[in-house]
Amino acid sequence: MTDIHTIIIGSGMTGLSCGLRLAEAGIKATIFDKGRSIGGRMATRVSPEGFEFDHGAQYFKAKDDDFQRVVEEVRCADAVSNWGDGSGDQHLVGTPRMNSFPAKLGEGLSVRQGINITQIYRDEDSWSVHTDDDVFDAENVVITIPAPQIPALIGMGHPLSERLSAVKMTPCITLMAAFSGGQSADRRDIGLSDEDLVWIANNSSKPGRTASDCWVAQASPLWSEARIDLPVKETGKEMLSMLCSKIGFDPLDVKYVEVHRWKYANVSEPLGEPLLKDLTNSLFLGGDWCLAPRVEAAWLSGRAIALAIINKGCPEV
Repeated sequence: MTDIHTIIIGSGMTGLSCGLRLAEAGIKATIFDKGRSIGGRMATRVSPEGFEFDHGAQYFKAKDDDFQRVVEEVRCADAVSNWGDGSGDQHLVGTPRMNSFPAKLGEGLSVRQGINITQIYRDEDSWSVHTDDDVFDAENVVITIPAPQIPALIGMGHPLSERLSAVKMTPCITLMAAFSGGQSADRRDIGLSDEDLVWIANNSSKPGRTASDCWVAQASPLWSEARIDLPVKETGKEMLSMLCSKIGFDPLDVKYVEVHRWKYANVSEPLGEPLLKDLTNSLFLGGDWCLAPRVEAAWLSGRAIALAIINKGCPEV
């Protein structure tokens, strides 16, 4: 058994925010994530042919002062740029890929990818965190995965599992398609809530992208919910037809197609507070699902959790 002061489960924006603030306070934390790369839904898919697609979050905004400060620091390191469309509105993206932003934030943190957490439970004065291959002992545990997945770790009978039942999250199916022939179109063609496709973007138009003619289309929650378990080949064919119809391309010009299914993509009914914690003041839950379906909301939740851990050591006034 390995002892760690604070274990953070999930290397998305909430986990990174929490880990960074704890590091600033001199508190050692280790982030565990079952995925291959850091960033959660701030994700980029690179095909064997070199096509690149930001297939999760498409852009983000920074309004909170602390988050703005962090973004500016990363911007100075050339890992964030504004994806301008001439409107003057803020559409921040990681550069040269969306996951470049979380990757930069994770530099210097203890992050372990490819670690699947199977169970956590409370001993007398600490937490035992079980993985497929090991057991870790921790004073604090922070869980930042999607709310519907948390009860499987803490137990359906845990009091916090009942609180989590109020949170509702919706799926999103993402199509990634690369075309031949120097296709061009506006940065964004559609963002309507009453369409089957609620987002279409020329990924190659984002700053720093080198692969050309790469497009991303994302389906509505209702459309995605109805097809989340269908074969991806069938779903991909249907989405490609819709995409080409919207942007005026010929499906025969496609060079690469891939589909990704986000089962818990967006929060439709958030918790309404930045975190949950148990009676021992040592188990903390958070994510964008606490506040809103935004990157910044995930950041704020992680920061609130870190401050709650830091303040545990402060005397009552």
